[in-house]
Amino acid sequence: EATVRNLEIFENFRSRSRRHSLLDILDATLTPMGGRLLTSWLRFPLKQVEAIEQRLQAVEFFLTQTLLRQKWRRLLKGVADLERLTARTVLEQATPRDLIALKNSVSHLPALRQLLPPDLPPLAANLAADLEDLDDIQQLIEAALVPEPPLTLKDGGVIREGFNAELDELLVLTRQDKDWLTRLEARERQQTGINSLKVRYNKVFGYYLEVSKANLPLVPEHFIRKQTLVNAERFITAELKEYES
Repeated sequence: EATVRNLEIFENFRSRSRRHSLLDILDATLTPMGGRLLTSWLRFPLKQVEAIEQRLQAVEFFLTQTLLRQKWRRLLKGVADLERLTARTVLEQATPRDLIALKNSVSHLPALRQLLPPDLPPLAANLAADLEDLDDIQQLIEAALVPEPPLTLKDGGVIREGFNAELDELLVLTRQDKDWLTRLEARERQQTGINSLKVRYNKVFGYYLEVSKANLPLVPEHFIRKQTLVNAERFITAELKEYES
């Protein structure tokens, strides 16, 4: 650690900031993954000559292939922190926008592969062989999520309509619940003759029908009594409970 500090590998000796350190001078990376890899290479330098030569050949290849390097850099600017996004996804902590960033990032992988010529130096060839298109992940996220989802799942509106039939049905119920309850209330008023009948809700009983004491003789048999109040009684019906569920 003393040697790393005195050689100003990662931070300068005076202010302890990265400015004017060796890493600051060398780092032209465009992605967080590249930045971490370069830092790791500096922190744990190679000692085998063959491995050092392979790395130098790979670096020299991209250094001399100016047009290829420029095209790669343009694509890499659209790649987010795939390591972080992958970790958050595996831990089930990814937000909807994390998944969109993941989709947008992997969409660049096929183009990155296609740019590479067949005559790569050994180290670059090995890395290129591990570069998968991941088009199945891109297609799944594209099919499942809206293009611009909210920040969190709890805000709703994350999953595309048509992706999951059960979810679509529940969303329709959610959007139409007030209309449905209004229609139910109107129908029960008409069928029972109780014009003051109301559909209400509380956290204890859920949805219920409230009937004043004066109208209790008009209550039909399919009403199930749930609670008695001073001036009214509360009922449920099988239809109402099924809809609530």
